[in-house]
Amino acid sequence: MSDDHDGIIRAEDGSFFKERRRAELALRERGEQLRTLINAMPDIVAFKDGEGRWLEANEFDLKLFQLEQVDYRGKKDSELAEFSPFYRDAFLGCEESDEVAWQARKTSRADETIPRPDGPPMVFDIIKVPMFHPDGRRKGLVIVGRDVTERKLAEARLAQYQESLESLVQERTTELAQANALLHAEIVERGRVEEQLRNSLAEKEVLLKEIHHRVKNNLQVVSSLLELQAHSISDEQTRKYFRDSQDRIRSMALIHEKLYQTRDLISIDFGGYVKSLSKYLFDSYVSDPGRIALQVEAGEVALGVDEAIPIGLIINELISNSLKYAFPDGRQGDISIGFSTDSDGCILLTVADNGVGLPPDLEVATTETLGLQVVTILTRQLRGSMEVGRENGTWFALKFRAGCPKNP
Repeated sequence: MSDDHDGIIRAEDGSFFKERRRAELALRERGEQLRTLINAMPDIVAFKDGEGRWLEANEFDLKLFQLEQVDYRGKKDSELAEFSPFYRDAFLGCEESDEVAWQARKTSRADETIPRPDGPPMVFDIIKVPMFHPDGRRKGLVIVGRDVTERKLAEARLAQYQESLESLVQERTTELAQANALLHAEIVERGRVEEQLRNSLAEKEVLLKEIHHRVKNNLQVVSSLLELQAHSISDEQTRKYFRDSQDRIRSMALIHEKLYQTRDLISIDFGGYVKSLSKYLFDSYVSDPGRIALQVEAGEVALGVDEAIPIGLIINELISNSLKYAFPDGRQGDISIGFSTDSDGCILLTVADNGVGLPPDLEVATTETLGLQVVTILTRQLRGSMEVGRENGTWFALKFRAGCPKNP
């Protein structure tokens, strides 16, 4: 009986050790897979214990700090700093930011600058995740960092450009304020010499017209500045961005031009505006007028500036897209534009072409293309809806509830 029992135990022990061996091999394989994964990542990946000692780091991290030939495991940042005076401050800074994460007892995120011996410093978006034992003792720290150097440089260049542009706009605004002050003084003096204005309404009309006129001039100044800046740029794609911005500014300036030419100064004949804007874009983009036929059917629709500007921008984007992309390589075709209102007073806009059509995988509502994003955002702002067709080219049909008295 004992022998049989011992035999069973021996058999069970053999099975137990086999299962344990298989588990160890599976664990080792998963460890190798994890190691391969983190080594393939172009990011900082590192693990430390509760005392801040390095446990593991991927090849990118080791190469960044020139630790490929250093036995880094079990060492703190302050100890690793002694191996390379060049990275000493960086290691000590990492140790300080580790302590911030430990003290916060939650995931922390911050930018850290790492020097390079062969170039400018690199900036990393560092995420640190502290882990704790159930009794609250420090267990370990996971560090992940992504190189955001190029993004930071781009943000700095953009901020510098915005600051320069704001400075130019501020200078122009000051000049306009001075001109407005002189204009006001002239109006007051003229009233004293001749007669006072018959009523306050007439005075408001004069001032409002001047405002629209000067806003248009100011927009034209900004457009001219963009054009001058574009001449100094060699990158064709960047110049296209400047050109698109000029078109958008021109579409807004044209509305203010139409406004100060009207009698009531608060609304414009948008049908006439559509024709003017279409002609401007056509003349701007089409070098051979016989290649593309432009058809515009626009009824007399009065719109205020709050509706006219966003709809004008939408029309600018859609017509520009057709003129730029629908007829490549000298292809001939037609572009048709329709603008009217329905029986409820809602605004209806259609822009269609028989060109090459949109790419089959392009989703208008989610595209990252700035022009179509502008169309989508402004349509939503005007409580509008949009349909897109891809038959025999491309067509857009938009309906804006901003003009519907029955749909507040």
